[in-house]
Amino acid sequence: MTLHWFARVPIHDATSSFKGYSRSFVQSVGIESHEGFELALELVAKAQRLRLPMAEIPTTWRDRTSGSSNFRLWKWLPKYLRWYVFAFGPKTTAAKLQARHKGGQE
Repeated sequence: MTLHWFARVPIHDATSSFKGYSRSFVQSVGIESHEGFELALELVAKAQRLRLPMAEIPTTWRDRTSGSSNFRLWKWLPKYLRWYVFAFGPKTTAAKLQARHKGGQE
């Protein structure tokens, strides 16, 4: 919610993986994430920096009825924070994001 409130991301849950992306978007920005659920936040942050439209389709969450969670907050928090802060940056281009993905700086 804080990305929605403060960075003006047009969706309420940037970490939810219930999203669809066009192939051209993913190919144009690249994917840098390797662990956990950071991918969901990475793609939202990149779409935000590109000022691309995003839409939200409401979902209903139900509590887990069996098994245990694989969510590792302390291990993944630095990766989440990286993309969280990235979402607040100025407008950019897909070319700059692709250069960043290939090891350059934005």
